[in-house]
Amino acid sequence: MDAKTAPPPPATHLDDLLLFLHVVEAGGFSAAERQTGIAKSRLSRRVAELERALGVRLLHRSTQAFGLTPVGEAVAGHARQAAAHVAEIGALTRQSLAEPSGVIHLHTSVLIAETTLAPILAAFARAHPQVRVQLTLSNRFVDLTEERLDLVIRAAVVPLASEDVVATPVATSRSLVVGHPDLFRDAGLPASLDALAGYPCLAQGTLAQPRPWQFVDDAGEPFDWPITPAIAVDNLMAMRELAMRGAGLAQLPMTMCRDAIEAGTLVPVLGAVRSRDATIYAMYPSRRGMTSAVRALLALLREQWPDEG
Repeated sequence: MDAKTAPPPPATHLDDLLLFLHVVEAGGFSAAERQTGIAKSRLSRRVAELERALGVRLLHRSTQAFGLTPVGEAVAGHARQAAAHVAEIGALTRQSLAEPSGVIHLHTSVLIAETTLAPILAAFARAHPQVRVQLTLSNRFVDLTEERLDLVIRAAVVPLASEDVVATPVATSRSLVVGHPDLFRDAGLPASLDALAGYPCLAQGTLAQPRPWQFVDDAGEPFDWPITPAIAVDNLMAMRELAMRGAGLAQLPMTMCRDAIEAGTLVPVLGAVRSRDATIYAMYPSRRGMTSAVRALLALLREQWPDEG
């Protein structure tokens, strides 16, 4: 059988490779026996089995000298890398079993923090008193790696994708169009999107560039509806307060409107047209190991975040 058709060498056992490394690092079988407590005869047998499995000689054996063959040097180098990975795995599993501790650098929007995150984060603080959280709030998109953030919570209507960031869905957030009852005393509720032109409306953004309202059609396809706002504001909490005081119709997340609808200060409209759902994402760096504290917080977010899908 020639070299092109020869089968690959049999798989080697990781523990044999690590025992071989013990012998190399100790400088011989006798020294390795003293360091590890494993009998010299067993160490010799396991290294010999490793050599047979690989089909090469790794060590020069004589009564006067102990040394590595050239291929043994190369194998020892890879064995050191394997040992380092084994140590990392052990540390990771021990960390996952330990009580979460340390600092979490958490970032989200002002709206999410005020409407949903605060009670969940309070529950987390009570359950894990050894964890401290640095919470920062803004509506801008952030670079997790550049700003050394452990976790970012964001709402988005399209999937988030990045090679450097893992974006895991936590919940679905529904929106709806609402208005104060006084807006409908004379003209009644708007029956269609075209009828919105007869009512004052509120929009995010600026008067020059208002953000359109977002809906899905009967086939589930998303579409935008342009709005000429009476008031434009880039803060949804302020928009809700304006809507509750009769300033205009607004498209808002359901979590912001539920209490006002129950109290009668806001009325849902356009029930036949579904507003586009957003997904709440928890994002964390893909190239950094997740600590037990971040893992515990992520689990609690998935468990307690209200899902309206």
